[in-house]
Amino acid sequence: MKYTVPVKGGVGSVMEGDFDGVSSKVVSSHSRVNTFTKAGKEIRTRHAVVSADGKMLSTSVKGTGADGKPVAGEDVYDKQ
Repeated sequence: MKYTVPVKGGVGSVMEGDFDGVSSKVVSSHSRVNTFTKAGKEIRTRHAVVSADGKMLSTSVKGTGADGKPVAGEDVYDKQ
């Protein structure tokens, strides 16, 4: 998957992926929600939060995967 979204939120561009549309909404200075669509229908969302000290990024995803099956999960990244 490869895409870009504006830093301030809004409609992005898709280069690769099982979706043909992406948009982003800034929730707060440390949080945003990306929405992925296919043929105009929402298929997945990903909520990303950066810790206040900037040392950890956690994301959660919910929706449908490329195979059409439900997906849900969480990722946590620590800054090295």
